[in-house]
Amino acid sequence: MDESKIHVYAKEKGQFSNIEYNVVDSYDGIDYFVSDGVMCTTLNQTIDDILANYDNIDELAFLKSIILII
Repeated sequence: MDESKIHVYAKEKGQFSNIEYNVVDSYDGIDYFVSDGVMCTTLNQTIDDILANYDNIDELAFLKSIILII
């Protein structure tokens, strides 16, 4: 099965091949919260990121996830 990569914001590219590193200088413009020591993007930030990259997403999976939120 061909799985999508995990997308993360990072200050430098990491070593894992199954992660797509979106390298940023600062987390200031990213809406996030901390859960058990892990920085997680907010729901709004996640949706904004998906819509910004809409041409490269699994549209059906995205729409199903939106339905579950509503």
